[in-house]
Amino acid sequence: MPTYLFTYKGATQPDNPEEGQQLMNRWREWVNTISDRIVIANSPVGPAKAVSSDGITEVVESTVTNGFTALSAASLEEAVSIAQSCPHTEIGVIEVREMFEMPNR
Repeated sequence: MPTYLFTYKGATQPDNPEEGQQLMNRWREWVNTISDRIVIANSPVGPAKAVSSDGITEVVESTVTNGFTALSAASLEEAVSIAQSCPHTEIGVIEVREMFEMPNR
């Protein structure tokens, strides 16, 4: 089954700690419903640097990347449907992309 990368972007902070806890509870429930599909569990990310042969620069994003998850799904359409049920969509955006395996040699 193909693997899809969910990139979580543009999260806004809940208005108060109670809303934050409710969101976290919905997140945990969502993760439990898809746990058998998860290839790489949710991984929050921080600031980034861009590295090229021209040097090292700060990454400037129009929408901040908050983290990622990789999971298996039968198709891009199924992966998008799974993303639609994620609580992150209440506070941000999820980009969904198919991941491709590279040959070892």
